[in-house]
Amino acid sequence: RHTRFKCDWSSDVCSSDLERPCAVYARIQSHLKRIRVRDVLKASCRYFHRAESEITGNYRIKEVTIARHVGMYVAYRYCETSLPAIAQVYQRDHTTVLSGIRRIQALIDAGDRDTICSIECILEDVRSVSVEDQPYWGA
Repeated sequence: RHTRFKCDWSSDVCSSDLERPCAVYARIQSHLKRIRVRDVLKASCRYFHRAESEITGNYRIKEVTIARHVGMYVAYRYCETSLPAIAQVYQRDHTTVLSGIRRIQALIDAGDRDTICSIECILEDVRSVSVEDQPYWGA
């Protein structure tokens, strides 16, 4: 299932241009159709091999919290929705969502390759989902 992702884990660099992550995000965002927070949550579950109940639940294991925070970050950056709407899907408070977004942004600013690759792969997965086949019921 993960063969369609462009991250090459056998090398020590990701397929992204790490020197210009903003350009990478702008390029990916320009190809995205309107996506929903629920789609990001499902893509995050698939990428990190976690159940939706783990990511939305009260688990505090590092791997689960990273998956949750990356999903929240992607939803915040690429979905046209508010923090309370993201919080509702992830069953959290909006301040918790903001905290998770700040943690992921700090990792990106530090040049963490795994985080950058996970964001790109989740976006590729969301982009591959046919939006036309899904009903849109608002933000």
